[in-house]
Order: sequence, then C-alpha cells, then structure tokens
Amino acid sequence: MNRFNQTDMVASGDWQNFLDGDREALGSIFRQYFRDLVAYGMKIIGSDDLAKDHVQELFVRLWEKRLQLGAVKNVKVYLLISLRNDILKTMRNNRHNELDLTVQNNLFVISSEDFIIEKEQESELSRRVASCLGNLTARQREVIFLRFYMNLNFPDLGKVMEMNVQSVRNLLFRTLEKIRKEIDDSDIQQAGNLELILFKLFVHRNI
Repeated sequence: MNRFNQTDMVASGDWQNFLDGDREALGSIFRQYFRDLVAYGMKIIGSDDLAKDHVQELFVRLWEKRLQLGAVKNVKVYLLISLRNDILKTMRNNRHNELDLTVQNNLFVISSEDFIIEKEQESELSRRVASCLGNLTARQREVIFLRFYMNLNFPDLGKVMEMNVQSVRNLLFRTLEKIRKEIDDSDIQQAGNLELILFKLFVHRNI
C-alpha cells in the first residue's frame, strides 16, 4: 500500500509543476498512469486503440486548459474520472452507431487474461472467477475492476462511479456474495478469502 501512497505523492508534486507550465511534469504523470488509464478505458469502450486515443486526447486537453485547472487531492482518481466522463460523453453522442451498440453489450468484460496466474493450481480457480464475473452486471464488474485492479478505496470508488460511499460498499458486498454463491465453498476455503484472491489475481504486471 505504501508504494501507491508514494506514487500519489510524487504525482501530486508533478501536478503542481504541470500547473506551473512544466510540460515534462505532465509527461511524468502520463507515464505513471498511462497503463492504468488505458486498461480502464478499454473496459468501458471495448477497444484498446480507442482507449489509447482517449487517454492521449485527455492529456492534450489537460495541457491546453492547464491555466483553468487547480490542485487535485488524488491525481489518479482525477484522471480516471476525467477519462470515464470523456468516454461516456462520446458514447452518448454516438449512441446511434454500431460501435455504441457493441459497447453497451460488452461493458467491463473481464476474462482470465486479466489475471496473473503464478501457480498452475490457480488456473482453474481463475477460470471459475472469470466465469462468475461474466455473469455480473456491467456496474458490478466495474466496482470489482476499480477495487481490485485499480486498488481504489471506498471514497475514491464513490467519486469515480458517482455513488456515495455506503452505496459503493453495498454494491461491492452484493457482488462478492454473488461470486461466492457461484464458486464452490470448498474452492474459496482452499484458496482463502475471496477479496484476497481477487487482489492477487489482479496484481499489476509491472509491480
């Protein structure tokens, strides 16, 4: 957890330097969060290339509007919210085209390819978890992704998903209960706590 706190502190310093006109500081923020932003964007829009385009456009716009911006408490959360709003706005504007219909049916698809499998015996469990995630609603998959892949706390989850903290807690609780019911109790007992399992499966490849 300390790693993430340190990263956020560095990013906060870069953010202030960026507001002061330091282009390299914005580049540093871009490098720190590009991978996470693309991963999140791809889950929303269903295309790696489109997600990358949106992330790049976001940073271009940040630079152009830097004089209108102010300090932010959490750079990562600010960027996730901005990207989410940008993509959803684009989807609403293009709601009649074929891409949008595809996106609506595939929001936040999570497969076993999103997981890190360190041991052979984890493969079957990861497959079962991925199958369960496929039976969730898009909203439920989003809270799982943001909590266990992005490692967001509940207040930040609420900000990104535009929900109050208690509603986010309830959503996550119901989602985890649904996963538990679909996975054999013996599997969970053998592997450990479900939340720990999800954190482990979603661990970043670059850590």
